[in-house]
Amino acid sequence: MKWCLTLLISVSILFAVSSCGTTQDLTPDQYRTIHQGQTWVIDLQSDGSWTGTYGGEVLTSGTYHLEGGQITWLTDSHCEGSGNPGEATYSWRFRNDRLTFTSIGRDPCLSREVILEDEVYSP
Repeated sequence: MKWCLTLLISVSILFAVSSCGTTQDLTPDQYRTIHQGQTWVIDLQSDGSWTGTYGGEVLTSGTYHLEGGQITWLTDSHCEGSGNPGEATYSWRFRNDRLTFTSIGRDPCLSREVILEDEVYSP
């Protein structure tokens, strides 16, 4: 009987600890951060397109692909226009309405890397 009580308490503690933070899926939506005093918005569309808006002005757009815990930026008009084209794959973590990105390998576009890797986004 004592082991049953111990097991019940252990399971209750494990459930309570795991409920402290909610892991969320990355879905098409708008994700915001403040970067150098302006709001940066990544708008992921369900058709695989996206836009990046800074201070209310669309600065870039392109296409992306989500698979598992990774997002691949397939095209990015800003990167292409500045001579730094190329795909980039990032892992993402979305927990408690805080979305972060971590580059997997080298991102050929430094400005994309800075705005993704050094920021915390929220829906």
